[in-house]
Amino acid sequence: MPDFDNAADALARLYVRGFGGKALGRYKIPQKLLQELCGKRRFYEEDITTLARVLLEKG
Repeated sequence: MPDFDNAADALARLYVRGFGGKALGRYKIPQKLLQELCGKRRFYEEDITTLARVLLEKG
């Protein structure tokens, strides 16, 4: 079963960590890692939409 909530938490923690000389900001993440974070073998457009919605709900 996909775990979008925990994946969103992990992505949010990455966002607030300093890297590249900046206090916070955008980052690129490989699709394979995103699939692993969400517990999915394949990642579809609706999965990305679901993850985006969960991230938006978390602020």
